[in-house]
Formats: sequence, structure tokens, C-alpha cells
Amino acid sequence: QEKKIVIFATTKYWGGRNNWFGELLEGKISRNLLNVAASRAQEKFIIIGSKELFREVELYRGLYEYIEEVGYVVSAPFQGYDTESQCEDCGKVIREGETLYMDRYCWDCHILRRLRNFLEERPRTTWRAADGDLLRSSDEVRIDDWFHRNGIEHEVERRVPVDRLRYCDWYLPRGDIYVEYWGLTDEEWYRKAKEVKKRLYSDA
Repeated sequence: QEKKIVIFATTKYWGGRNNWFGELLEGKISRNLLNVAASRAQEKFIIIGSKELFREVELYRGLYEYIEEVGYVVSAPFQGYDTESQCEDCGKVIREGETLYMDRYCWDCHILRRLRNFLEERPRTTWRAADGDLLRSSDEVRIDDWFHRNGIEHEVERRVPVDRLRYCDWYLPRGDIYVEYWGLTDEEWYRKAKEVKKRLYSDA
């Protein structure tokens, strides 16, 4: 068996819990195939790329020929090469034993992204309060109307000066108060998102 094997990756390596190479090598079967290819390789390249790359036969052939012509094998690892996994959003280093969700995000950023996606599916286009504010639900309309009836100045979805948080539900200038309204959904991920946001507010 040939021990000198050149692996050329066109996808970013995510050193997460499963050590995936981007989209192509998803799942245990794909990674096993890579192991088999490496163990049986004899003077050939193993090219790891995206699914789009392998759909384009001419592009794939051109890439192979280019690597064959100008590529080289380094005799030792590059100095200073960072093999630590980091969250794409906040930069947190993922320690051994921790999980990198979707091979890209720490737990907090993963759950906050899910919350943002949840809100984006409920745009502020349907529900309108008495003062003209557009909201995401009938419950939010009732809260906004209560502020209006009681003469409480308020601003909908103001940017929050807290790292990793984007907007609160309301901002009350008098008192510099940020208001978060949590709906009635009982989904577990939603409850966890609430705990993450509470902790980020407390730590700010």
C-alpha cells in the first residue's frame, strides 16, 4: 500500500464532533468511503469537494490536471496552522468534548439562529396596533396597545446593545428598558432560547 497520499480539499474542514469535510462527506458511510480510498490509494489524489464540483465533470477534470501539474507534498505540517474549531458567529473555541452544531456554531449561537429563523417566518406585515405599529402576533398587538393607552412611549424591535442579540420586542426610552415577550409555544428549543437570551442579558 502506498503511504504518500495527496488529499486536496475544496471545501472547508469543520473539526466538529464528527470531523466532517463540508457537504460532500455527510454521514458515517461517506467517511468510511474516504478511509477505504486512503487505505487502497496508489499514487493518486483524493479530491474532496462540494457536490456542485462533482456535477461539473470538466471542472473536476481541470482541477485534477492543475493539481497534478503544480501541486506538491509538504514534508511537515505548516507552522502555526490552527486546528481548533471555532463558532462562526461569536468565535468561541470549541473544546474537546463540546459539540459544534451544524459543524459551524456553538450552542448559544445555534439556538439564537433558530430563534431568528422562527421570527423571520412571522414577518411584521399582518398585525397592526392602534398607534400604527406593525407586530408579529395578536398578543403583541395587545401589549403594544396597552403601552399606547397608558401613554408609555415605546419603539418596536430596537437594536439591543448586547453581543449576539439583535433586537428586543420593545424599547421604552423612559427608563432605558428593553422588553422581551415570550409567546405560548411549548417547544423545547424555544424554552432553551429563552434561557440563552436571559443569560446573555444578565451577563451584559
